[in-house]
Amino acid sequence: MQKVAYSANELSKMGVSSESHIRRMIKAGEIPVVKLGHRELVPAYWVDDNFLKPAKVE
Repeated sequence: MQKVAYSANELSKMGVSSESHIRRMIKAGEIPVVKLGHRELVPAYWVDDNFLKPAKVE
């Protein structure tokens, strides 16, 4: 089963950054969110594009 969105806690456990830093970036509008009730979730496509794909080296 593929994830559709991640919480800030899940991203911090993945090693992306600290949970507080991720929340600050969400609040500043640097990370897109999808609201599900009162929860703010980061779309999986954004995480894949910015953190999970290998960087291009030229």
